Amino acid sequence: MSLEEALAANTAALEANTAAQEKVLAALKASGTKTAASKPAATAEEKKAAAAAKKAAAAAKKGPTEKELHALYSGFLSSTSDKDEKKVLAAGVKKILENFGAERITTITEDDRVKAMAYGQQLVDAFETGGVDDVAAVTFDFEDGGDDEGGDEDDVL
Repeated sequence: MSLEEALAANTAALEANTAAQEKVLAALKASGTKTAASKPAATAEEKKAAAAAKKAAAAAKKGPTEKELHALYSGFLSSTSDKDEKKVLAAGVKKILENFGAERITTITEDDRVKAMAYGQQLVDAFETGGVDDVAAVTFDFEDGGDDEGGDEDDVL
């Protein structure tokens, strides 16, 4: 089948589909059934209220679970098999742990998990962008400081 034949067949199918939809719409109108086209459009106030409700629902949603946090960091730490590179990755994680006063990822409090996920994602993004060198160069905007000393992978999960 040539391109022109395929286009003609597609056009014919589209026209047949449009005709069938028009028949269904006409039957619905004749029966008095309301269609989406017969509903009034939402007002600006209704749209704002819907957006506010959506925003409130998102805010009410709890942050990441301990499992999700662990999955992010363990995936990050297993990004390389080289021992020296793993030490660099673990050092990045240690900075985050020290900021939260936690010994392990799983001991970060529920209140701090959203921030911990964001910091972990910074490490992941740096690794995906430029590898271990970019991870070593990551600086975090911690609110209350933190120590930059490293450790190894088993000590942080």
